[in-house]
Amino acid sequence: MKRFSYFGALAIGLFAAALAFQSCQKDALQVANPNVPNTQADDRAPLIYGVSVFSAGTPSELYTLDGGTGAILNNVLVFVTDPSGAPFFLNDLKGVCIVHDQVWVTTGFNAVDAYSNLLLKVDPATGQGGIISRSDQTVSDIDYDENTNAIFGLANNTNRLMKITDVGNNWGTYTPVGNILNMGGYTAKGLTMVRDAAGDRIVIAATIAAGGNARVLSVPAGAGPAVFLSTIIPAADLAAGHCGIGFDIDLGTPGGDGGVLINRNAIGMGLNIFDWANPLAAVTPSAFWGGKDVNFEDLSSDIQ
Repeated sequence: MKRFSYFGALAIGLFAAALAFQSCQKDALQVANPNVPNTQADDRAPLIYGVSVFSAGTPSELYTLDGGTGAILNNVLVFVTDPSGAPFFLNDLKGVCIVHDQVWVTTGFNAVDAYSNLLLKVDPATGQGGIISRSDQTVSDIDYDENTNAIFGLANNTNRLMKITDVGNNWGTYTPVGNILNMGGYTAKGLTMVRDAAGDRIVIAATIAAGGNARVLSVPAGAGPAVFLSTIIPAADLAAGHCGIGFDIDLGTPGGDGGVLINRNAIGMGLNIFDWANPLAAVTPSAFWGGKDVNFEDLSSDIQ
């Protein structure tokens, strides 16, 4: 990740608007207190959070979307305070989830500074981030399982399941859980926790380089064979896309089991939605929902 010099002029305005984080110094970097909630992220308002794909020198951003309309309410660049006191913008966001009313994100790898493979708490109104912990590998497409107090994710958009836990060490335990099997040539590109009447489960979206629609599969918490649930058909195919997905019990058909948002991997497309059902039909249609003109890497809902 690089410092974007053209943002330097925005530093004063950003810090004037930023809400204070409780923090301490560790390895000369700002470290967040994960026990202090962000006031902007709570389940009193239906909100969807997403991080956009980093590509062609365009930095990732954290988006806040209205859970009722799909409208983009806010989008911010994410930054931390470097040892000199200046903002350092993080351009490669890989995952987003809600942990105890807080917006947490992960970042990707770079070889030039200390900001690789981070887990951060971020204020979605300003983009100010506080570092929680650091991994030796990238964890993408994250979601929080409140029943086990663990964050599940993918090892950088691959068929390998990862887990982040708090073992008395400020969420610093990163565990490679194992390989996701039975994928039939597809690669996992999105992960979410689905919570319905049947309980909680890990669900992934996967695509294949040869083209075609996305598949949705259920994955055991201990990795192993995935179970095919449905082929998802949007208005456009999702070939090899960043199919970030996110579940919300309030989405979908009123009175139903919720809905799942899926990224359509093209500027101008935004997000599709499909009704969640148990079981899903072998082929499940979807429809445009919102987030137009953004290519999302990952999604999460503030409804727990």
